[in-house]
Amino acid sequence: EDHTGVLAEGPDVAQACFDKGKFQDCLFVRECTLQAAQHVHGHSLETAKILNQLAEVLEKLGEFDKATERATESLLMRKALIGPEDHPDIAESLHRIGTLLWFKGQYADALEKLEEA
Repeated sequence: EDHTGVLAEGPDVAQACFDKGKFQDCLFVRECTLQAAQHVHGHSLETAKILNQLAEVLEKLGEFDKATERATESLLMRKALIGPEDHPDIAESLHRIGTLLWFKGQYADALEKLEEA
């Protein structure tokens, strides 16, 4: 199965949907893009980026538990690929997790992640 079209066009289509507030459509496109990235790239920084973007859409839809799972997957993948040192991609994932924990009322955990970011 050829995934190059989804990987080439998916991010732009998803972002257009997101910008227009069409979050369900964005979710569908992001999930398709994630599947394609996992198939083509496996564990990669690109896959981690898509996971983090997927968490953002889920957050907009109020799916905080699912969003936290995806953001955590992104963080773990990024740490495995980049290492534990300071890096903007790791900070991005930590910030997303911290924000989600805040929305879930887990303020102490949220503050910890936001400070780590």
